[in-house]
Amino acid sequence: SYFLMGLYEASLRYIDSALQQTAEVDQRRDLRHLQGLNYLQLRHWSEAATLYQSLAQGLDSRRARAQALADKAIEAQQLPVYNPHLAGMFSALIPGTGKMQVGLFHDGLFSLLTVGFTGWLAYDGFRERGKESVQGWVFAPAAVVFHLGNVYGTMRAARLRNRDRVEDFLATIEFRDADR
Repeated sequence: SYFLMGLYEASLRYIDSALQQTAEVDQRRDLRHLQGLNYLQLRHWSEAATLYQSLAQGLDSRRARAQALADKAIEAQQLPVYNPHLAGMFSALIPGTGKMQVGLFHDGLFSLLTVGFTGWLAYDGFRERGKESVQGWVFAPAAVVFHLGNVYGTMRAARLRNRDRVEDFLATIEFRDADR
């Protein structure tokens, strides 16, 4: 099936066509349940919540499961999300603070110390020897590269933390139908 292959959009298209062709109540309920599972996998939380809330209105044995999945979809809508651009801006202003904001305190501290130390070495070299400072010309580009890498790494870290948070959340959902 498309769902088991991870082709959730194709699965939804098939389910839509199957729903149009069947009038049998149990089959339609099963198709709508699978439709909701696809919505969850696609991170379409509001569609999944609406669908499962309507399935929970039924009087059959799957009412509790549908309500539990509706609750999960509503919970997913409230997952905290890190803004990669905001985190990058924090790290651009003060190196490492964006990483700290997304929960990577040790990485943020390391970035702060690395960028700060190389920047200080560049400053110190230029302050003592002016434009002729080898130390200044070696450490200034290094500080810039470390700083840009810190900003990029922070934005990437925010995206990865968001992805991991959703994947961890989806791992708490039982996608196999226990009622069969």
